[in-house]
Amino acid sequence: LMVQQAQLQSALMLQSAMMMGQPVDYAAMQAQAAIYGQQVQTASDQKMAEMSKTIEEQQIQLQSLIADQHAKMVGAVEDAQDKLSKAVSDVREDAEKKGERIKQELEECKNDVEVSVGKARAIALEKMKKLESQAK
Repeated sequence: LMVQQAQLQSALMLQSAMMMGQPVDYAAMQAQAAIYGQQVQTASDQKMAEMSKTIEEQQIQLQSLIADQHAKMVGAVEDAQDKLSKAVSDVREDAEKKGERIKQELEECKNDVEVSVGKARAIALEKMKKLESQAK
């Protein structure tokens, strides 16, 4: 915008001088153009500095956001690992309890069988003795 303004002002100065028949002061026009050029350069430098600062701020914000998201993902993975470890531990503990219960039930069955076998032997011996005494 400043460049266009400088160009327009220079063109107006040139046109005005030509219409009035005055000599054109090219040195003054060059000085005026240099001033506007310097103003344009300063404004451009300021704008570039602002844009650089804005870009740096956005990069910092982006890096912070990435770090936050990474931390959240790491936390979520750690939570999932903890839950999985607990689930495995719970399943193992449950299986051990069931295994102990099954061992106890098998031991009780074994004892019941031994008692039943013992009773059956005693009954069989009793019957054999009766049969032997009847046979005599």
